[in-house]
Amino acid sequence: EMTTAEKLEQAELLKTKGANLFKKSAYQRALKCYKRVVDLLANETFDAEEDAKRQKDMTVASHNNSAMCYLKLQDYILAKSEANSVLEKDQGNTKALFRRGQALKGLCEYEEAEKSFKELIFMESENKAAHHELAQCRAKI
Repeated sequence: EMTTAEKLEQAELLKTKGANLFKKSAYQRALKCYKRVVDLLANETFDAEEDAKRQKDMTVASHNNSAMCYLKLQDYILAKSEANSVLEKDQGNTKALFRRGQALKGLCEYEEAEKSFKELIFMESENKAAHHELAQCRAKI
């Protein structure tokens, strides 16, 4: 059984490995790494505040990275699910809002996608990519 410190260390290594696989377009393999990070840190209680923050940050990043992998694989249902997992833990996560919007757009749920992009633009009014996506959704509604 690993100590909490070892679990955090292992999670960091897996997250980095996932990122390197993503860069090589090995999305399925990257997803396995990100899932292992989430599983490794789930149901774990970290006493130190700094460790608890690392746990949350790595879990959120892994769900966010998984959402991006699923978007690349055009699996919009799972991309939406991963983005929602991020937003449950971090409501204002702009990357997750963008990715959820893209997933909803991929599912032809243009009105729901529009809501995600509008929420993002409310927080980042200068976000050109979100404005572009929003315009594309509105053209479909």
